[in-house]
Formats: sequence, C-alpha cells, structure tokens
Amino acid sequence: MKKTILTGAIACAIAPAFAENTPAIFDLGTIVVTATRTPTPVRELLNDISVITQEEIQRAGQTTLPELLRTLPGIEFSANGGAGTTSSVFIRGANDKHTLVLVDGMRINSATSGTTALEKIPLGQIERIEVLRGPGSALYGSEAIGGVIQIFTKSGNATPSFHLGGGAGSRGLYQANAGGNGKLGEVSFNLEVAHEGTDSFSAIGDPASSSYNPDSDPYRNTSANAKLSYRLNDRHEFGATGFYSNGKGHFDGSRTYDSRNNQTLAAYGFYSQDRFLPDWKSQIRIGRSFDDLRSLSTTTWTKFRTDQDQVSWQNDLETGAGRFTLGTEHNWQHVTSTTSYTVNKRAVHSYFAGYQGRFGAHSVQLNARNDDNSQFGSHATGSAAYGYQLTNAWRASASIGTAFRAPTFNELYYPNYGISTLRPERALNKEVGIHYDHAAQHVSLVYFDNQISDLINSGSVVSQTQRANITGATLSYNGRLEEFNVRASTTWQNPIDKSNNTILQRRAQQTATAGIDRSFGAWSAGMGVIASGYRYDKANNVNRLGGYTVFNLYSGYTYSKELSFVARLNNVFDKQYELAQTYNTPDRNVFIGFDYHPQ
Repeated sequence: MKKTILTGAIACAIAPAFAENTPAIFDLGTIVVTATRTPTPVRELLNDISVITQEEIQRAGQTTLPELLRTLPGIEFSANGGAGTTSSVFIRGANDKHTLVLVDGMRINSATSGTTALEKIPLGQIERIEVLRGPGSALYGSEAIGGVIQIFTKSGNATPSFHLGGGAGSRGLYQANAGGNGKLGEVSFNLEVAHEGTDSFSAIGDPASSSYNPDSDPYRNTSANAKLSYRLNDRHEFGATGFYSNGKGHFDGSRTYDSRNNQTLAAYGFYSQDRFLPDWKSQIRIGRSFDDLRSLSTTTWTKFRTDQDQVSWQNDLETGAGRFTLGTEHNWQHVTSTTSYTVNKRAVHSYFAGYQGRFGAHSVQLNARNDDNSQFGSHATGSAAYGYQLTNAWRASASIGTAFRAPTFNELYYPNYGISTLRPERALNKEVGIHYDHAAQHVSLVYFDNQISDLINSGSVVSQTQRANITGATLSYNGRLEEFNVRASTTWQNPIDKSNNTILQRRAQQTATAGIDRSFGAWSAGMGVIASGYRYDKANNVNRLGGYTVFNLYSGYTYSKELSFVARLNNVFDKQYELAQTYNTPDRNVFIGFDYHPQ
C-alpha cells in the first residue's frame, strides 16, 4: 500500500504528472449549468466542479463511463467484473446512493436500487459531463449528498453534417456509431445511433467462490439519441429530446451456468425556452424516464422497472442586484416488478429558489429548496457560499449546505428486508477552498467536512443506526508546462462510520490521478495514471483490498479534416487488482478507433 500511494504522490508531484484522457488547458470561461442551474462561467463559481469535454470522451476508447469518471478529483468506483456489470461511483467518500445523476436535466435512476446504471450509458452518446462535488440537494433534491453528475447528450451543429465512427480492441471488442446533425433554417436536429460489444472476461476470479465460472461474460449495447428544436424568434424556442440505451450482459451465477441481465435506460421529453422580458428567462420541461432491468437466473426471470414522470418550470431573473432563480419540479415515481411491494408509487412536489451576486471582490450564492414527498412529508435544504478575490490570481471560497436522501423502495418495502419506518438520510457539508488562476496555470485546494446522520445500512439486513463523518481535501492542478498540457489531482479523505469508527466500505483514504499530453503536428500523445490506496470490501473493515496504480497510454492522428484515428493501451503494466473482492478487473488491453466526418 505504501508503495502504491508513494507512486501516486510522485505522479502528482512531478509534472505534476499524468492524468488520463488529458484535454487542452482548462478554460475558466467554460460555461456550466450544474453548479447553479443557470449558465455560469467556471471562473465565477463558488462550487467544486469538473467538466469532461468532448475531446476527452473521444480519447477514452473502450473506457466505460464509470472508468472515465474516476479520472476526476475525488471520485472512486467499484465494479463487479467487466463491461456492463454493476458499478458504483463514490464522490468524496459518500455512498453510491448519494450521487444524483441527470441526463439532459432529467433523473434516470432506479427507485428500487437507488442508483443509476452508469455502466449502461455508452460514451458515444455523450457530448459533455459536468460533475458537482459537494451537496446539491438545495438545487436538485434527494440523493445529492455527495454530489451531482449531469450528462449532456450530443446536439446539433450550425452546418448539417454526417459522421461515422468505430473501432476494435482486445477481447473481441467492437464499436460502431453513425450520426447526423445540423441546422436548417430555424430547425436544429441531431440523431446518433451506436452499437458496441465485447467478449469481456470472467467476472469472478476466485475459484473458491460458489459462483465461479471461468468463461467469458459477453456484453452488448445498442443506443440512440435524438434532439429536435424550433426557434420561433429570438425569445422563444421549442424542442424535444430522446435518449435510449439497452445493455445485455452475462454474469457468473454458478459453476455450471451464466446468469443474464437485460437493462434499458431511456428518457424523453419536451421543453419550451422563453424570454418573456429582456431580464426574464423561463424554461418548462415535461418528460418521462425509465429504468427497466430484467434478470435471468436458471429459468426464472425477475423484473424491476422504475417509471418517472417529470415536470419542471424554472425562471431566471437578471437584476442590478444579481441573478434570482425561482422554480418548481414535480416527480411521480412508479415501480413495476415481479416482486410484490406493499407500496409501489410516490409523488414528490418541489419548490426552489436561488441567488447569485457579485459585488466588487465579493461573490455570494444562496439556494433553498423544499421537497414534499408523499411518503415522508416536507424536507427543506439550503446552502450558502461566499467568495473573495484576494488578488487578480488568488481567490478564496467557503460554503455550507444541507442535503438528504429518501429511502428506496427496496429499503422500505422489499419483502422480508425493508423497513417501512425508515427516515430520510440527512447531511451537513462545510468546505473552504483557495484557488490560483493565472495565464495557463490553475491550482485549487479544497477542504471538506460532510456529516451524515440517519445513515441507512443496506446490507443483509436494513438498519438505520449509522452516522458517517467524511473529512478530506483535494489538491488539483491544470495547466501548461512548456509544450505539454498537464492535469493532476490527489485526494486525502477519512470516510468514517461513526457507529463503530471504521472506514466506509470500498472507500480509499488516498487517491491520485494525473496526466500529460502533447501535440506534434498531426499527431498527439498522452499518458495517464490512476492510483488508489487500500480499501475494505465489507463493512467493519473486513476483507482488505490492496492499493493499485494503473498506467494508460493514448495516441491520436489526424489524417485530414475528415478522418482521424485514436489508439489506447490501457493498464500498460498489466496490473492485477480488485475493485470488489473476488471480482476480476481488466488486464492489459488495446483499442484502435476512427472518426470520419465527410465535408
């Protein structure tokens, strides 16, 4: 473990080293919406946020979405095998159910498991990703105790265009995608379709396991994304969006057979963006999302489906005193399953308000929200952040915020498991940060303290006696050194279960990620490393998982304006490690892909 962490620390110190899929220099003028619900330049934010760009996604090759997310500061993940198998993402040491995931502004999670199947969302459908670290319940409601991940699917361009892409790699991997987008008059459109598959590897690597079956566990995914909008004039726009992903995979069920699952994630909706007055912008969104999971074990199929009907209305008002945001959201969840739940539906009616103001060197952000849940009644959350520009390059920030998570249908009503009297989990997060931004150099140090009470233990028996206190700090760098683009970060954290003073399961106390890349005319090349300290697979610090360091290489070649190539070599030194006990992780593997945009 010491050697692993030392390697990670050195990686962050020298260069400051190598981050996977390193993009061009981070632009502080980049506009993000997740941190405030309104378009805001990164340089004006008081939150801890990261952005994954289209360039990074294109370089990811065969990397899955959870693997790509773990290259960001303060994010870890675990997986029960290869592509398409169950994954968990942890932001700043919080539980996987403490992460809210949005796709084009819509929730797409399972109300039974409480998580979003990120492993079933293919990178080929994604245009950009924004990750907010820290509590987001005052902005978005339940689940956002650790943070918020918002995924934006691909959109249309001004000039109509068509593209083809694909690639192949180790263990029978193949990818193919095609799409067209553009603008004709006042109509903008985009359509993307993709298919990928892999023979993968056997999920369980321990021959002593009763589920050990040393065959390959293949995975196939078919996905599509569509957008259509009409701009009536400078003040009114109407549109429709749709996202679909179906993943089919095998997983080890016993020594003699493979179990299978078939999971579909989808979201579709309609929106209207209106500027009724010069300083009043309004957006209405109506849509539905669903998560449909079907699993086969021997000859028995099980089904868990969550449907969510969602309506939101947000109003942004620009005034001389700052920007005010007022809105309401309504979410109706319905569960359909082969398992009988005593209650299978609930409604959540929410109202929120926000304020952003800048006064010379001072910045302020305030947010408040109330969620009225048909099962638990009203739950209010709030946050306050303050920033001060010390010099042209240095600025400081501090914030405090509350968050909560409503129990899942499994935790409440699953037969012989759930407890219908569970209370929502609650959290109080405090953080302070110092940031340096000058020319091409950007450095940030953020300290956080997240206290979680009424923590629900969803192990073999559901209980609500836990408390957790997660403290830590993240140091990150992004910039240019000579001709090289460099990114690096390291996180120290202490995710403690206060009921028995142990480390929360599958959470490391130290992680590091870093990278470097450079362009040479038509060529580009990069190198990345991810390092993690030891973790415990089970609660009460049982079954220790060793630390690890994984190196990856990337190369790109632009043949012409129409055709480009990418190649990746992942896990260069064939590191053997575990993210979950007894489960295998990818060994050394290669991917070669292309992208063709005819002019």
